[in-house]
Amino acid sequence: MKSVKYSPLERIYYEAQLTDQLSNDVSLKEKTKEHLDYLESKGVDLNDMFVAKEIIRIRESVLGKPLDFEAFVIDTINFKSKDIADEIYLGLIKIFEVAGKDISMSTATFYYRLFLGLPF
Repeated sequence: MKSVKYSPLERIYYEAQLTDQLSNDVSLKEKTKEHLDYLESKGVDLNDMFVAKEIIRIRESVLGKPLDFEAFVIDTINFKSKDIADEIYLGLIKIFEVAGKDISMSTATFYYRLFLGLPF
C-alpha cells in the first residue's frame, strides 16, 4: 500500500530518475501504471489536484512561460530524458488532466511524433 502522504502523481513525476531506470527490477512504466491504478482505486482528491497544478506551476516558473501539453512533455524530456519521459508518459497525461489542463494533444500521433520521430 502506498503512503497517503504523497500523491501518486508526485511519485510518478519526482521519483522517476535515471538511476531508478537503471537499478530497479521494475520498469518506470510499470511503476507508473501501479501509481495510476492506485490513484484510480482511491480517487482523485484535492491533494492530487494541488500536486498536479504545483508540478506544472513550478515548471512554468522555471521556464518563464505557460505550458501546453506538448511543451510540458518536451520540458520533461529536456529535464529528465527522453527515455524517462517515455516511460512515465501516461503519468504526464494524468498530471496535466488532474491539473485541469487540455490533454487533447495526447494522441497516438503526438506520441509517435515526439518519441519515435524527434531526435532528443
